[in-house]
Amino acid sequence: MQFNGLDLKIISSEEYEEDLKNINDIPVWIDPISIRIYENKEIIKILLDNEPLAYYVVPFYYKDGKKWAERKYRYFAYLSPYFVKKCPNKKRKEAIYLIFNYIFSNYDYMYMPLHPSFTEISAIQGMGAFMENRHTHVLRNVMNLDELDSKLRNNIKSASKKLKITIDYDPAKFDFDIAIHGTKEEQECRKKNALNLLKNHKAIIFTGYYEGKAIIGNMVTFDSEWVYGLHAWQVDKVPRGSGPYIIYSISKWAFEEKGLKYFDFEGSVMQSIDNYFCNFNAEQIIYPYIHFGKTKKELDELIENSRNIDGRLFK
Repeated sequence: MQFNGLDLKIISSEEYEEDLKNINDIPVWIDPISIRIYENKEIIKILLDNEPLAYYVVPFYYKDGKKWAERKYRYFAYLSPYFVKKCPNKKRKEAIYLIFNYIFSNYDYMYMPLHPSFTEISAIQGMGAFMENRHTHVLRNVMNLDELDSKLRNNIKSASKKLKITIDYDPAKFDFDIAIHGTKEEQECRKKNALNLLKNHKAIIFTGYYEGKAIIGNMVTFDSEWVYGLHAWQVDKVPRGSGPYIIYSISKWAFEEKGLKYFDFEGSVMQSIDNYFCNFNAEQIIYPYIHFGKTKKELDELIENSRNIDGRLFK
């Protein structure tokens, strides 16, 4: 498949791993190690003058005879095309057009969140997809306690005196049974993903101990620039401020120890959850969520399903 000097190829996982083996800044959500979790996937490679320009991984499944470009389960927050070299904006837009023209020609539906850094929205909209704006909460520095509401600030300080935080890759310290919900298959698949990330040091665990007992934990995944919330658990009763103190601890680790640029601890279309995240005064950043159906009826169904997510609408 060709367009304006660009070539599109579908490649194997082996070729993908070989192509990227010497690249150090791969986003964790499209890293060759990370995408092993997708049992069914197509890997798109875009070439410019016979040299790799961009890649995109398309997980898929079949439902009622229709082919869906969608993650069967939420393994990562986003899944965007990845450019391995810079190019003029027009050529970048053409590459995005080529990628999604292929997807929209070969799939019945697409429902996928793109990264906040993704900017070529018009190239996708121009093919009839609906790009919903959602948002996430992002820190660029260690959380500034002085900028928080006094109650939250005091809760964090209180928890800091009671909890001991450990940071490591040991999955035995994480309570997956509490952290991961859904069907048995979903729980098994998402735990498998987490174990793979921990094994390859692409995720790490923060555990809070109170009076010598583990009572709360957060798992985050990270790459060379970003750290993302992945899973979290806690027992029924924890000292006040325990959850916010874990988030504060992650921010210190991300920026002071690892030298990362962004801590994305996510937003939510569910109002109650997003209200909680708003307490931290992080920067709210928009990201696009693709809704595509081959027919208007199918597209309308996706939009309506998204609108009716439980907890999304104000009561």
